[in-house]
Amino acid sequence: METDDICQNCSSFIGDIKDLAVGFGICIEDEAFDLFLDDIIENADFSRCCDLYLEKRFSGVKIACSHYEEPETFEISNEDDIYGYIIHEKMKHQNVDEIIKYLYSSNSEITSISSYIALGNNDAYEGLINYYIELAPADSLEDVHIRMEIIKALSSKIREPLFELLNKREYSYKIRNRIIEVAG
Repeated sequence: METDDICQNCSSFIGDIKDLAVGFGICIEDEAFDLFLDDIIENADFSRCCDLYLEKRFSGVKIACSHYEEPETFEISNEDDIYGYIIHEKMKHQNVDEIIKYLYSSNSEITSISSYIALGNNDAYEGLINYYIELAPADSLEDVHIRMEIIKALSSKIREPLFELLNKREYSYKIRNRIIEVAG
């Protein structure tokens, strides 16, 4: 089976789970990620290089470079496909009340709740919005960072429509980059 020679189809392209729906990721051939390759390849974990990931990520639909290499293919049984679909749907519709409740006692659950939001869980989205609205004014730099993390998690639901818009219509370079900046 022949695939398009675009970055997204290259074995060196990998993205954060939050970017799956919009097709953004990074090239692990980029030397800037050398120190983090174990975490990235083994666990798809960008937590140690989050800022670098955000700086270097790009749309996977661009034409691949000369280092393009198709990933190895293997057969997946229908049972595995169904299992993956069930897990995705379960997270999309899972009750997140306990995670939201824990969020009020510890800001550390923002990352967990953002994964549910990225998969389309509306209860997680609404719960995080309500949490954000109820926050007291920011008194410290840490409070500001928490708010930025919340906004980033909430904005993940607008990424997909923005990228669909980019795919449907041609825009000038400047406007295209601005839309990508807003989405990212």
